[in-house]
Amino acid sequence: MPAVGSAQRRRLGDTRRSVRLVEKNPTIYLEFVKLGTCNRAESFTVLSSSPCQSKRTDIQIDKFDAVWLRVHNNSRWAIGIKAGNLYVFPMADGFILQDGRAVTAATAGVDIDLQYDVEAERGYERVETAKGIEYQFIDVKAPYIKRPGAFSQVWIPAGRSVIFAVKQAYLAKHLRVYLPYKYEWETSEKEVGFEEPEHRAYFSWYKLQKALTQKDRRAQQAPEADSP
Repeated sequence: MPAVGSAQRRRLGDTRRSVRLVEKNPTIYLEFVKLGTCNRAESFTVLSSSPCQSKRTDIQIDKFDAVWLRVHNNSRWAIGIKAGNLYVFPMADGFILQDGRAVTAATAGVDIDLQYDVEAERGYERVETAKGIEYQFIDVKAPYIKRPGAFSQVWIPAGRSVIFAVKQAYLAKHLRVYLPYKYEWETSEKEVGFEEPEHRAYFSWYKLQKALTQKDRRAQQAPEADSP
């Protein structure tokens, strides 16, 4: 295999700096926010508030234990993601993409219902048994997510982030959720990007357990920091 020269390494660094707002972070990534309960209406509608605070009585409400995740757009382009509802101000507002298209963009930090999916890990896991260490096949199936056929396209501008809730059950051991997205340059007024590769941002059960462990550790250390 040919060695990577200093010039190639410099070009790689230039590329990272040219596409990332914060070079040390991934272009698009998910991080843990909180746990809670979500009350979401199982119907496509127009919303001006969080989808997990539905108080409607005329349609079925899906109440579930949720994990809120934050999707960060650390790239220099807007990204398009499918949402389960149509959002209006103050949840979203008009935005102009770099090619001049006028689109709907999510307001920074809002809670919206982005359409994610779930997949199961494959392979083997290391397990301690009475006989010693064994490697057992991971026999886990990803759940099927039932959702309405209707959706809206929402954009997240460069440098912006929003949060969304996923069912905590979808982050059980050996499961991970992913968020499909498209960059603005992969679409146009005449082309929605179906022929382009699908990009995905992942968050796994392991990342959730790690985030909860760190949260518990900080909670335990907080009283000590306040003591004289």
